[in-house]
Amino acid sequence: MVMLKGLKWLIFLSLFVYIVVRAVTVPITHDEAYSYFLVKTNYVVAMAGTANTHWINALGMKIGSFLLGDLPWQLRIFSILAWLIYGFSAIKISEKIQNKLLGLSLFICLVANPFLLDFFSLARGYGLACAFTLASIWKALKLLEKNLWELKDWVPIVFFGSLAVFSNYTTFYFFMALVCSFLSFAIYKRGGQHFLPIRFSKWLIIIVGTSIAAISNLLFIKLYTGDLEYGGNDGLIYSVFGSLVSGSLYVPNMTNDIIVFAYVVFLLVVVAVAYSGYIFLVDKTITPLSFLSSIVLWMLLFNISFHYAFDTPYLFSRTTLVFYPCIILLFHFLINEIQFAQLKNRFLLGAFSILLIAVFLYNFIANFNLYYCYEWKDQADTKRCLDVANADGAENILIQKWHAGVYINYYSVVKSKQYSFKITPFLPEEIVELSDSFKKTFYEYDHAILLPPFNLQQMHNEGLRFTVLEQFHLTGAAVLKIQK
Repeated sequence: MVMLKGLKWLIFLSLFVYIVVRAVTVPITHDEAYSYFLVKTNYVVAMAGTANTHWINALGMKIGSFLLGDLPWQLRIFSILAWLIYGFSAIKISEKIQNKLLGLSLFICLVANPFLLDFFSLARGYGLACAFTLASIWKALKLLEKNLWELKDWVPIVFFGSLAVFSNYTTFYFFMALVCSFLSFAIYKRGGQHFLPIRFSKWLIIIVGTSIAAISNLLFIKLYTGDLEYGGNDGLIYSVFGSLVSGSLYVPNMTNDIIVFAYVVFLLVVVAVAYSGYIFLVDKTITPLSFLSSIVLWMLLFNISFHYAFDTPYLFSRTTLVFYPCIILLFHFLINEIQFAQLKNRFLLGAFSILLIAVFLYNFIANFNLYYCYEWKDQADTKRCLDVANADGAENILIQKWHAGVYINYYSVVKSKQYSFKITPFLPEEIVELSDSFKKTFYEYDHAILLPPFNLQQMHNEGLRFTVLEQFHLTGAAVLKIQK
């Protein structure tokens, strides 16, 4: 239907505007600020030694800073442009679904996730990684239609996969899964003869080069700096599926309902993989569903294996986004194959598609905002806090560490002429415990900037003297003037 295709393009462009506006209005976050500091100081050794460095994103920040300036949206330019790749790939893949309404559902589910959209407005590598991942899958599905298994034909696919890896190393799970899936099906179709004799080719250079670069950098980070600790250790379902569901719904806490939902999603993945395996064994044909099932299965196996073999945490929260487009595609191609092979009920399929579209659009609208993102909401008021303290003549500020990191790495550089005060960070638990040493230190400063949890009444009861200059509703952050 021409109308549905036009609707997809309208949504694609509307979301692009939304992403651009958010890139301008959402204040810089803690991790962006640290990346900015490393990029601005050309601190290459530190960049290689931290998992916070997403290489293509770092390149984007460097180019954005050099050509445009140091405003947040200028540093986020690569992520903004990545949306064009992601959205276009989503449109092209959705056209491969036989039922057009189900294809629209696939497109909406891919693009109307507020958690995912956050990262196209931030200078992080996750939006870039998802864009290159989806582009790689789109190119792969095109070759499946033509039954092409020559190595030269798959060069663009592994190239996009490689770009995803260097956008964010969590995508290495996808890259390995993509290569393993291709090798498995290519050997099945061709017997592996076209791999022999082994010779240098673009395909092999990309595979080997990407693997060596990623593995060596990851080993350096894990063994030398120990910065690969972000992730989940509470089981695969809780860590991967639970945090992905929680983030997608923009729910900050892992409630029992979220955990139940996570188990449902996991069971649906198991059903999809099992069904595709059964169909493959019966029909002996490689379909989009079987290829996607193979990728998701390999990704899960690698995540489990790395967890037990190398004590690598499970993917968690933002790092699970590499699974998101794969799972959405898996579900829709499962429905697509079941519908046309078994049910053939257009009314039921249409009703189901409309329900999915309504749920995802409602979730997007309910979480529509121009001021903060899910992962780093705490920093949404950092600049406002600094401005309030600065306007009150602050010279020496006691500041909670999540505000402090943003100030030290970003605002102290770009606002050096505006901000002349000194800061001292403190840990979040210190404002809760209110130890004698903290209360004594409190009076060494003229202002304090706090983030929840804290209790102003308890602080008064403990004898701390201050006035509240301003407290912000969005994050609960407060700026205090200390009375000595």
